[in-house]
This record gives sequence, structure tokens and C-alpha cells, in this order.
Amino acid sequence: MNVDVVVDAGNSFIKWGRCDGGAVVEMASLARVAPATWDSQLRKWQLEKKRRWIVAGSNAPRRDRLAEWLGKQDQDVRVLNSYLQLPITQNVNQPEKVGLDRLLNAVAVNTRKPKGVPAVIIDAGTAVTADYVDESGVFQGGAILPGMAIMARFLHEHTAGLPLIKPVEVTQLTGSVALPGKSTVEAMVLGMAACFRGGVERIAHEYMKWSANRAVFYFGGGDGALLAADFKLGEHHHWPEMTLEGIRIAGEQLPA
Repeated sequence: MNVDVVVDAGNSFIKWGRCDGGAVVEMASLARVAPATWDSQLRKWQLEKKRRWIVAGSNAPRRDRLAEWLGKQDQDVRVLNSYLQLPITQNVNQPEKVGLDRLLNAVAVNTRKPKGVPAVIIDAGTAVTADYVDESGVFQGGAILPGMAIMARFLHEHTAGLPLIKPVEVTQLTGSVALPGKSTVEAMVLGMAACFRGGVERIAHEYMKWSANRAVFYFGGGDGALLAADFKLGEHHHWPEMTLEGIRIAGEQLPA
């Protein structure tokens, strides 16, 4: 089944991907969850005529609201809402409770990773997931860490006197300041970045013990570039469209 547009409804952004020639060729991250924003993007990409859409995402209310809105625009919409719809084998307890975005990442990575080589998938969004796909392409589960935005909000809400740092400020300061932090904000960002990078690297080290074949690392999500920039543990790729590609691949295999 040909797919024209894919959507990943996340907790921080709704990402649209325009597809052509069997690939996601353009991506847009929409911060505002509002029909006016969706309508603007629809017109920007000249999608007013009926197209085939595949909608998925970890934020089910946003996903379903957008799917309903697209249906009212006379679009052909299919929703991915179960692991049973995905072309992926998994070895986890209660697969119905695994975030579909994690499984979709594995679907995408299985089309890129070398044959017989495991992969570690780091998706750094509101939360950070670090998942393992074995040599045979089986999703084996992983770890979930707080993302930078969650850490910033938690520090502000549970520690008197610490300011709330906006995600854009965290991104701007990460990598541009060094220890010791000369302000409270700098000190917070340095501490959060240490937890962020250190947690992922610790998990990566553990995964590297699992196989004689060295794993390939794939980074996605809004903060994926921050992690990939100075990652030194092995072959790695920053792939912003990873989840969208997983949606496209799964959508193309749905029955017509």
C-alpha cells in the first residue's frame, strides 16, 4: 500500500513526514496541537487533495484527535495503535504496553542495520529510550530514562529556588558551557547533560557485552543530535526521521 504522509504524535511535538519514492523525503515538527497549525502545514505541502496517511504516536489522545481531523478533511487515514500491526518480532513481557514508537524505531532500523549485527536505538525525546535489537532483528526491550525537559521541570518543581529552564535554553547551553558552571542555570544544564549522556553511555557499554558482533548505534528524537555529536563508543548514525520511516514501512504493509 503506497503511503503519502506519515505522522508521529509525540508528547512534545507532532511530526509529519512527506513520503516519495519509498522514503520520507521531508519532515516538519509541529509544536502546537491545533487544527489551525495542521491546516497551515497541509496547505504548505499542498496536501489538500485526498492522500493516504498513516498516523501513529506515543500520545494516543493527540494521535486520535489528528486522525479525526484528517478524516474530516476527506483524507484517507489509517492509524497504527497495536504492536500486532507492525512487521517486527519482539521478546518482551506484555508487548501491548511497550510504546509503539519504540517498536517502530526497530522496524526502521531493521531495514538499515547490517545483516547479523545487533543495533542499539537511542530515541531522545521527552523521555529517552535505549533499546536493543539483536542480530536477527528481534526487539529485546531496553531502558527508559528521563529526558532533559523532564529533568529541568523536576528540578524546578521539587527544589526551592531553582528556575524552570526551557528546552530551547537547554539545547543552546549544552555543549557551550564547561565545568564549573558560573550560574545556577549553567550548573543545572551541566548536571542534566552529565546524567543524560552518562546514563546512555552506561547502558551502551552493557549492550556491547551482549554480542561478539559490535553493535551499530542509531540516534533519533529531538535531542538525538546532542548525544550523537560526541558519541565515541562505536559506529553511530543520527537519523531524525527514524520513527517516521518505521511508520511508513509498517503502513506500506497494511492490507489495502
